[in-house]
Amino acid sequence: MGALRGRGYTHLHSGSTLMRDAQYHTPKARPYTSGVSETFGDRLRSLRTKRHLTPSALAHAVGVTEGAIRQMESGQTKSASFLVGLKLAHFLGVTPWFLATGRDAAPETESPSPDRALAAMERLSLQINAIDRRVKALEARRRGGTRRKGQE
Repeated sequence: MGALRGRGYTHLHSGSTLMRDAQYHTPKARPYTSGVSETFGDRLRSLRTKRHLTPSALAHAVGVTEGAIRQMESGQTKSASFLVGLKLAHFLGVTPWFLATGRDAAPETESPSPDRALAAMERLSLQINAIDRRVKALEARRRGGTRRKGQE
């Protein structure tokens, strides 16, 4: 403890000593290699301020409230709706992918494995069949009254 100078803070349970500055959330510069903000809200705020726009002006341009812009920037809303995201990206002059992820392009992805693709197709087929049966049952009820299967 003699090596630590300044006001310290001793944790009651662990006994470790922290410098007083460390007890508060002091912003430290992060080593962003690309200079891209980490979160959607940070990117949105950065793009807005670089274009010298107020939250109100951006909100008006994309058809949302100023409060919605402020919530997006503060992280209270994790991301915008699809349509609002497209409008924001267009107005701010970036791609929607960049606004959402901070990357210029979608990562190259491999096509799904044949097993996963087959399983997805089977799930979709079951859902379509269930919808088809429901539609046919509704059509039958409409044609023949409210009689149901088994009530003959």
